[in-house]
Amino acid sequence: MKNLVITAVLIFISSAWAQEKHNSDAQFRELYPKAIAGDANAMFVLGKIYLEGTSSAGKDTGKGLGYIQKASGAGNVAAIKYLIDTYERSGSAGALELCQRLQ
Repeated sequence: MKNLVITAVLIFISSAWAQEKHNSDAQFRELYPKAIAGDANAMFVLGKIYLEGTSSAGKDTGKGLGYIQKASGAGNVAAIKYLIDTYERSGSAGALELCQRLQ
Protein backbone atom coordinates (compact mmCIF):
# COMPACT_ATOMS: atom_id res chain seq x y z
CA MET A 1 0.00 0.00 0.00
CA LYS A 2 2.83 2.39 0.88
CA ASN A 3 4.45 1.74 -2.52
CA LEU A 4 1.15 2.44 -4.25
CA VAL A 5 0.83 5.82 -2.52
CA ILE A 6 4.44 6.73 -3.36
CA THR A 7 3.87 5.73 -6.99
CA ALA A 8 0.69 7.81 -7.17
CA VAL A 9 2.47 10.85 -5.73
CA LEU A 10 5.35 10.46 -8.19
CA ILE A 11 2.93 10.18 -11.12
CA PHE A 12 1.11 13.31 -9.96
CA ILE A 13 4.36 15.28 -9.59
CA SER A 14 5.58 14.05 -12.96
CA SER A 15 2.36 15.04 -14.72
CA ALA A 16 2.34 18.46 -13.02
CA TRP A 17 5.94 19.04 -14.17
CA ALA A 18 5.09 17.95 -17.71
CA GLN A 19 2.10 20.31 -17.77
CA GLU A 20 4.26 23.19 -16.51
CA LYS A 21 6.85 22.47 -19.21
CA HIS A 22 4.08 22.36 -21.83
CA ASN A 23 2.75 25.73 -20.62
CA SER A 24 6.26 27.20 -20.75
CA ASP A 25 6.72 25.85 -24.27
CA ALA A 26 3.51 27.57 -25.38
CA GLN A 27 4.58 30.76 -23.63
CA PHE A 28 8.04 30.48 -25.22
CA ARG A 29 6.55 30.12 -28.72
CA GLU A 30 4.34 33.16 -28.09
CA LEU A 31 7.07 35.35 -26.59
CA TYR A 32 10.02 34.56 -28.85
CA PRO A 33 8.85 36.52 -31.93
CA LYS A 34 7.77 39.42 -29.74
CA ALA A 35 11.16 39.50 -28.03
CA ILE A 36 12.94 39.43 -31.40
CA ALA A 37 10.73 42.34 -32.50
CA GLY A 38 11.87 44.38 -29.47
CA ASP A 39 9.05 43.89 -26.94
CA ALA A 40 10.82 44.56 -23.62
CA ASN A 41 8.30 42.65 -21.51
CA ALA A 42 8.59 39.61 -23.79
CA MET A 43 12.39 39.84 -23.55
CA PHE A 44 12.26 39.81 -19.75
CA VAL A 45 9.90 36.84 -19.48
CA LEU A 46 11.77 34.93 -22.19
CA GLY A 47 15.02 35.59 -20.33
CA LYS A 48 13.55 34.12 -17.14
CA ILE A 49 12.35 31.05 -19.05
CA TYR A 50 15.90 30.52 -20.35
CA LEU A 51 17.41 31.06 -16.89
CA GLU A 52 15.00 28.64 -15.22
CA GLY A 53 15.09 26.09 -18.04
CA THR A 54 11.34 25.58 -17.88
CA SER A 55 10.75 25.05 -21.60
CA SER A 56 12.01 22.45 -24.01
CA ALA A 57 14.51 25.08 -25.24
CA GLY A 58 16.41 24.17 -22.09
CA LYS A 59 18.39 26.18 -19.60
CA ASP A 60 20.75 28.75 -21.09
CA THR A 61 22.11 31.28 -18.61
CA GLY A 62 23.87 33.34 -21.26
CA LYS A 63 20.76 33.76 -23.40
CA GLY A 64 18.61 34.35 -20.33
CA LEU A 65 20.78 37.14 -18.98
CA GLY A 66 21.17 38.55 -22.47
CA TYR A 67 17.41 38.92 -22.92
CA ILE A 68 17.00 40.38 -19.43
CA GLN A 69 19.80 42.89 -20.10
CA LYS A 70 18.16 43.87 -23.40
CA ALA A 71 14.83 44.32 -21.60
CA SER A 72 16.57 46.44 -18.97
CA GLY A 73 18.17 48.56 -21.68
CA ALA A 74 14.72 49.07 -23.21
CA GLY A 75 13.47 50.41 -19.87
CA ASN A 76 11.61 47.37 -18.51
CA VAL A 77 11.42 48.10 -14.77
CA ALA A 78 11.02 44.44 -13.77
CA ALA A 79 14.18 43.57 -15.71
CA ILE A 80 16.09 46.46 -14.12
CA LYS A 81 15.02 45.36 -10.63
CA TYR A 82 15.91 41.74 -11.43
CA LEU A 83 19.40 42.76 -12.53
CA ILE A 84 19.86 45.02 -9.50
CA ASP A 85 19.06 42.08 -7.25
CA THR A 86 21.38 39.80 -9.22
CA TYR A 87 24.23 42.31 -9.16
CA GLU A 88 23.80 43.00 -5.44
CA ARG A 89 23.94 39.31 -4.61
CA SER A 90 27.11 38.89 -6.67
CA GLY A 91 28.77 42.03 -5.31
CA SER A 92 28.92 43.68 -8.73
CA ALA A 93 29.11 47.45 -9.00
CA GLY A 94 26.45 47.43 -11.73
CA ALA A 95 23.65 47.59 -9.16
CA LEU A 96 24.29 51.25 -8.29
CA GLU A 97 24.17 52.32 -11.94
CA LEU A 98 20.87 50.51 -12.46
CA CYS A 99 19.40 52.02 -9.29
CA GLN A 100 20.23 55.47 -10.63
CA ARG A 101 18.35 54.63 -13.85
CA LEU A 102 15.22 53.91 -11.82
CA GLN A 103 15.20 57.37 -10.23
